[in-house]
Amino acid sequence: RSAGAGTVASITAVGSISHEEAAARAAAAALEKQRYEKLKAEFQAWAVLLGLVGTVTCYYCYTKDVAISYALGASSGLTYLRLLTRTVDSVGDTGAGAGVNGSIGQPRLLIPVVLALTYNRWNQLYADQFGYHLDFYGMLVGFFTYKLAVIGRQGWELFSEISGGSESAASGSSSSSSGGGDEGDAMSLDRIFIRRALRE
Repeated sequence: RSAGAGTVASITAVGSISHEEAAARAAAAALEKQRYEKLKAEFQAWAVLLGLVGTVTCYYCYTKDVAISYALGASSGLTYLRLLTRTVDSVGDTGAGAGVNGSIGQPRLLIPVVLALTYNRWNQLYADQFGYHLDFYGMLVGFFTYKLAVIGRQGWELFSEISGGSESAASGSSSSSSGGGDEGDAMSLDRIFIRRALRE
């Protein structure tokens, strides 16, 4: 009986440790999810802002055709970025929902193809009727505005960290080293998102 009681006590102790570990991991996962959602919103806001600035710049510095082409390309790039977030979302999901979100995110690969077909068919069939022609280079530069938004946002964050001084850098390194348990053993969603946005 004493041996059985000791076994039960040890199991209870192990169970209490696992509950604490589970709570810590849940808190870390919630923090990571919050950071990732904020990153998505910032990337999309940067893409919209740069798209508007580029469209206005093309309108005043070039022609209306170039401005419309740039706006169409920037809208397609923003759609591509939003579909990319769904693909990254599937990494953080579990169960059958991950496969569903992963399959939803794949149509983003067709966006450049659709953009090229739109350019070709519009200029052949509708350009003379509506009075403006699409510019291929304007659409191309507009599409890659989403990548410029990613680079710009990351550059701004790096500049903010550098301008923060050595004290904030030291505190950040110490906090990262102290919090490098559960978050350091695998790449977080925000890092996956940044890597894929820069690579694709």
